[in-house]
Amino acid sequence: MKLRLLCLLLIHSSIFAIHHSAAAAESSQGKRSLAEQQRTTKGSASSLPNVIYILADDLGYGDISCFGQKKLKTPNIDRLATEGIKLTDHYSANTVCTPSRHSLMAGQHAGHCLARGNGNENTLALREEMTVLPEVFKAAGYTTGMYGKWGLGITNDTGRPSPLSHGFDEFSAWKSQMIAHTYFPTSIVRNGKEEPLEKDIYIHDLIMNDALAFVEKNAKAGKPFFCYIPTAVPHAAMHAPTALHEKYRKIYPQFENKIGKYGAGPGEPCPDVKNPIAGYAAMMENFDNQIGQLLELLEKTGQAKNTLILFSSDNGSHLEGGHDPRFWDSNGPLRGHKRDLFEGGIRAPSMARWPGTIKAGTSSALPSAHYDILATVCDLLDQPVPAQNTGISLLPTLTGKGEQQQREYLYWEHPQSKNRDQAVRIGKWKGVKLGWKVKTPQKLQLFDLEKDIGETKNIAAQHPDIVKRMEEIMVEAHQPLTATQGKAGKEGKKAAGKGSKKKPAKFHTPQEDRQRLSKVKTDLSAHDPALPNVLILGDSISIAYTPMVIEALAGKANVSRPKTNCGPTTNYLKALDNWLTGPGVTHAANTKWDIIHFNAGLHDLCYRNPDAKVYGKRDKVNGTLSVTLEDYEQNLETIVQRLKKTGATIIFANTTVVPEGEAGRKVGDDLRYNEVAAKVMARHGIAVNDLQALTATFPPKLFRKPGDVHYTEQGSQKLADQVCSAIAKQLDLPKAE
Repeated sequence: MKLRLLCLLLIHSSIFAIHHSAAAAESSQGKRSLAEQQRTTKGSASSLPNVIYILADDLGYGDISCFGQKKLKTPNIDRLATEGIKLTDHYSANTVCTPSRHSLMAGQHAGHCLARGNGNENTLALREEMTVLPEVFKAAGYTTGMYGKWGLGITNDTGRPSPLSHGFDEFSAWKSQMIAHTYFPTSIVRNGKEEPLEKDIYIHDLIMNDALAFVEKNAKAGKPFFCYIPTAVPHAAMHAPTALHEKYRKIYPQFENKIGKYGAGPGEPCPDVKNPIAGYAAMMENFDNQIGQLLELLEKTGQAKNTLILFSSDNGSHLEGGHDPRFWDSNGPLRGHKRDLFEGGIRAPSMARWPGTIKAGTSSALPSAHYDILATVCDLLDQPVPAQNTGISLLPTLTGKGEQQQREYLYWEHPQSKNRDQAVRIGKWKGVKLGWKVKTPQKLQLFDLEKDIGETKNIAAQHPDIVKRMEEIMVEAHQPLTATQGKAGKEGKKAAGKGSKKKPAKFHTPQEDRQRLSKVKTDLSAHDPALPNVLILGDSISIAYTPMVIEALAGKANVSRPKTNCGPTTNYLKALDNWLTGPGVTHAANTKWDIIHFNAGLHDLCYRNPDAKVYGKRDKVNGTLSVTLEDYEQNLETIVQRLKKTGATIIFANTTVVPEGEAGRKVGDDLRYNEVAAKVMARHGIAVNDLQALTATFPPKLFRKPGDVHYTEQGSQKLADQVCSAIAKQLDLPKAE
């Protein structure tokens, strides 16, 4: 049955890939990035495409006319689809405001994201050590601006909460997410400074005017820019400019007795709205008009064909402040609303326009999400993908050039709570598991979105193997937050309470490896400044062969390594700078490296017991995978980018064989991880030392014991011989004795 399911899923994925790659027939061999193709001279900032990302707030899938809205016209927003591409299966990263914004900036799905529900904004602010979306633009030479509802911190605070700490050059915003519940606040924050507003000033228009001024200023100057517009429209309250509100009160007089009530941040006015149905229509027309002004401005400044505009919504339509999504048919055929993980809560009306580059009037049903935007921008600008990223580049789908990378699944969870809701999409299959706001957690519900987009027929009983795989994904995709990370308002307090999971064990160098390292001769006086310097990075396998390599290359090269087991790629990301610049077993600090021989993978593909008090408890039955294959690729990419900055020649040693009976690793995973590693190394022209092929030939007597990945002294010597040969080849040394 499992084999049959696997075949069906592979067939579905193949058909899906063919459908979305039909326009990408060109060979990827020798392919230049789109950013390079856009430049008249490689590296010329003046010819880079401008990027504008517009994020509506609580806009339902059916709220704009190109996605089916019948009662209200949105002609300017529609132009983004008719003059570009409509993304019919694009999703918000979460079902409420803060986590969707966090995921968009950080490129992380909800299982990895710090923010998984609304809460204390400053607690949920982006981590400064992460490279986030505007910082990628800054690295490529862009001017950056943010205009609207930040939602990731109090905007006049400094440090983590401020947009200025995460790559934005300037911004205009509400002071906080709670204050963004009113369109008539007492102040606006510009570039971190709070400015008072007179009574009855409609802040949304001020912010949009600032955004248009930013675009015009940089367009006229010929500077590439990134303009992020996370508007609060059409989030409650249903405030709108007076003239437009009066217009729609006449169109919908049957709602004159309806009063929309809502509340804002402390001490902020939030007037009631007479006829909130008219209020919603008015705020949407006003916003649509402003999109029209933006498009006109790009034409006027000659930047239309050099500007990519992306449009989406942070979650589904809401039921607050007197808004009536049922009257507007805001979600069309979709089930659920904001705060639901059914399609109506997360499928977002999304589109992209780039005249001359994106074919007008096209559409794509590729399942994608907000957390794909970071990787897409990195692809567009030829920038390295940040380590924390879990998304894929959508650039081939947008432009019709190149092969679109496929993924196994999309994942959501909300809120940060033991009894959270979770959802998974695999191809046409959608699974939803309810645990929040229900008396007892429910079994996973399964839907076929091709036949049942409204998620009305639970067919879980007919497809147990798909259900099982989705339940596995819900475990592996969820990374528990530490208690300090989870303190975020009501939802965060639940996470830090009785039901929260244990803090994951930190990586440490096992005692046996420490003993091996202590035996390495650390005589720094033996360092010969006339010889090339070789650094070995790796796990316990490399710890065993390092002394042998040092001895074999004595008099030919200065060989050393850090005084630690380097462990999984996640540990590399934390400690790599220290390893490269700090002292090691036989080298002093700030050594200039000529060769770096590194390996990583054996710890990544290991299953660890989540309840283990120490890192080393391997358990492939009840454990969780240390680093997923997708994360492994991204981590390796980041590691290689850092290693290349040293100027050293890099050699990658792939993962040694996983034998039958290994307690925490699955046979065959070594091949899968090595295949991914080979792809990364090929992108950078890095030589691969094939230790997997070597150890696959080892007889049982060269392993320390059955089912163990470690080797006897004789086995380690064979590995050392091959490592020496690889290093000697790169240094053009005589063959090691």
